[in-house]
Amino acid sequence: MKKLLALTVVFLVLFSPVSGGVVPKKIDDAKKESKHLAHEGVLYNVDHLDKAWGLTLKSVQVKKEELNKGTSQIRTTLLLEFNKDVDDLKGLYKVFTGPNSGLAFYLFDKDNVVIGKVTMFGTEGELTGKKGDAFRLVLQTSVLDSQTFAKMEARSTERPPETKKGK
Repeated sequence: MKKLLALTVVFLVLFSPVSGGVVPKKIDDAKKESKHLAHEGVLYNVDHLDKAWGLTLKSVQVKKEELNKGTSQIRTTLLLEFNKDVDDLKGLYKVFTGPNSGLAFYLFDKDNVVIGKVTMFGTEGELTGKKGDAFRLVLQTSVLDSQTFAKMEARSTERPPETKKGK
């Protein structure tokens, strides 16, 4: 009986939030620590934008319009904020305003199968590259109503330079 009481006390001390012990994280806490943002059941991953340009996803707005029977157009607006000053403004402008930007947003279904890719998008607001400033990135895509995406992920479409093989 004493062993059981001692084990119970040790367990409570180790796993008590008051003691600073190890506490299993709640799903909501894990989402707060993640740089991803979930909106209406869709996970938005902009890790690539954070690494390349210091951009943090602040919010997502989604508007769905039926085009014709069975097909919808989805307009997704991402509010992105600079979390650091950007040194390469020309590169920033090329990625977000130029043709062949080298940036794509991949759409995945619940099984992680790519069901679409958005390579054309627009911006609202000025791309200043200054820490704390924000702009909106507007993406439009057509999807079949039977295909709902569960994840949208920003990725580079540029291929890494080929290395020459030694003789």
